Amino acid sequence: SDVAEVLNKLISTVEQRNHEQEIALAKVRASESRLIEVTSTIADGILVVNRDGQIEFINPRAVKLLGWNSNELLGHDSHTTFHHLTPIEQCVVHKAINSGQEKHIDEDIFVKRNGNQFPVEIIATPLIRDNHVVGAVVTFQDISERKRRETEYRTLLQTIPDGFLLLTSYDTCILDVNQAYINMSGYSREELLNMRITDLEVIHSKEEVLRRIRILMNGKPLRFESVHRRKDGSIFDIDISARYLNIGGGKIMSFLRDITDKKRA
Repeated sequence: SDVAEVLNKLISTVEQRNHEQEIALAKVRASESRLIEVTSTIADGILVVNRDGQIEFINPRAVKLLGWNSNELLGHDSHTTFHHLTPIEQCVVHKAINSGQEKHIDEDIFVKRNGNQFPVEIIATPLIRDNHVVGAVVTFQDISERKRRETEYRTLLQTIPDGFLLLTSYDTCILDVNQAYINMSGYSREELLNMRITDLEVIHSKEEVLRRIRILMNGKPLRFESVHRRKDGSIFDIDISARYLNIGGGKIMSFLRDITDKKRA
């Protein structure tokens, strides 16, 4: 009877453990199901990789962008499967796992199942358990449309006859410039991108420039005349049309027309 009692206790313990494991497994499955449900509505591709770079989870958007089905990707190395055009030492996922810090790159290249390449923006966030990096969560966006719009924007700016400057609203740093203004000023693009508009301004003080920016930020476009100084020290008269863009912390978009000949006629 003692043996029977011990066996009964052992069987009861095993059954209890099995029951607990079934509950735990059900919770995991419910959690996975919820994760799939939530991430299926997100426009970004999402991957979870382990420390070796093997894919443990992939959302429907990532599957669609890459052109594989999930079974073909799960358990496979993400880098060798679709990120192999980038050297492993430059891979943001590899860097995030090795450093334990989030890594971001504005533009990289993924390769689809059919061999076609597409540009992506990637954020890799390390997964940390018990103070150890066990993998990474990777989100990525297909930036093909953004690249197309940037190309159109760049083409438009380089073909218009007027000068163009894009400035930060808080410190007037030059963020972008077209060839027409480069030709007007005599500065190179690289030089201008390291300058503020106040470095070029001749007749308006810094305070006056900031006053105009405050007006622009209130939603009122401005058109006014000013004088800028060229790299060789000579000056030229300009007609400026400016407006505020409420993007990226605030930008000032300006179109500048050289009216020197008109003013001196």
